[in-house]
Amino acid sequence: MSVTPATVVVVGAGQAGGETTAALRMAGFEGNIVLVGNEGHLPYQRPPLSKAFLLGKSAANDLYLRPDTFYDTQSIRTEMDQPVVAIDREAQTVTLSGGETIAYSALVLATGGQARRLPDPVAEAAPNVHYLRTIADVDVLRPGFVTGAHLTVVGGGYVGLEVAAVARQLGLDVTASRSGATTARPRRRAGGVVVLPPHTRGGRRRHPARCLGRRLRGRR
Repeated sequence: MSVTPATVVVVGAGQAGGETTAALRMAGFEGNIVLVGNEGHLPYQRPPLSKAFLLGKSAANDLYLRPDTFYDTQSIRTEMDQPVVAIDREAQTVTLSGGETIAYSALVLATGGQARRLPDPVAEAAPNVHYLRTIADVDVLRPGFVTGAHLTVVGGGYVGLEVAAVARQLGLDVTASRSGATTARPRRRAGGVVVLPPHTRGGRRRHPARCLGRRLRGRR
């Protein structure tokens, strides 16, 4: 199926997706561009989520990679909060959650990754277990950051340790956990769910290694 005029559909409104649309216009592409995302926000920076945004020092609009006027002036159609539910490669169409079907001549998949979920169904259903990847995640998490509360951070990468540092600044009691080696050096890749051996630095406590899933089940 040929689409006239040429239409590029970019699925995923993260940084990669947003910059792809901008690069197309900068390269002189004059066809239609449609940017589709499953969040209610235009492309934004994710690193500040675990720092300034979590601390409440920046607003959601401050995280946007480009102002909404950019997409208007560049004739880039944005479909936010409209996840793609089906792709028909033979017909060259994508179907949005709202039921609309969009034809494309080129399709870019820039959906990114997801936080690793805990395997324990009890933990997964607990109202005080949160994941941090989006603005909405932080909006749900932030009200619990009150002095004296206890926070367990699962994941010893940069995001996990930044969340732990922010929590300490706000007066929370923090347990940081990661899998494998006992060093506190941050890792980029998400690991298993194991609490570290005893160690204290800057108020971040590390406890004897034990499976977090078993630990949570024991508290029921």
